[in-house]
Amino acid sequence: MNDAELIARLRNVDGWFFEDPCDHIVYVSDDPLEAADRLETLTAENERLREAKEDLTAANVRWKQYAKELEENIRSAWAALKQGEQ
Repeated sequence: MNDAELIARLRNVDGWFFEDPCDHIVYVSDDPLEAADRLETLTAENERLREAKEDLTAANVRWKQYAKELEENIRSAWAALKQGEQ
């Protein structure tokens, strides 16, 4: 069962019944609806974080490539400087 199916099932529940041990009266709770709301919020947040992770991963790849090119340029410049001294 995926998140969307679980949310749909929670929203279609007529109510959960809890018995209060103090007075033995049965109450209908809104907990399934609250759980569905929280699950929707968390699902959206997870998707946002997944996208942010992908963006950071792509940026990390670009920075690694940039660092590699920079290192190569520094080595080339250093080698050229050493050759000029000789």
